[in-house]
Amino acid sequence: MTNTLRFMAWLCLASCASTHSWAQDLRPRQIDIQYGDPKIDGLKEVHDQIVKAQALEKIRDLLAPIRLPRRLLIKTEYCDGVSNAWYEDNSITVCYEYLDDIWRNVPKTVTPAGVAPIDALVI
Repeated sequence: MTNTLRFMAWLCLASCASTHSWAQDLRPRQIDIQYGDPKIDGLKEVHDQIVKAQALEKIRDLLAPIRLPRRLLIKTEYCDGVSNAWYEDNSITVCYEYLDDIWRNVPKTVTPAGVAPIDALVI
């Protein structure tokens, strides 16, 4: 599991734990996703790779069994050159700059264990 997935899962769980009435009116499938515009050409490749790999859909499906007390939005967006990710106002934001940093450090070829570069970014 990549640091991004761990970060998102931790934030989602922290969000649930911090709600005093989280046992009331819980509903499955309370996660929305949104791919933002990378805004600059240098981040278009990362955007295209995660959209093609359906990265946010995979995260949504991974977190689907968690019953949340309110809707959660998981989104990617351009962050004015800052490599970051955070949780605020019922949404998790992952910057394309952060994903680009990870993308530059994934293996360039399939590893002996069979991990493809996109798998290293998404999983």
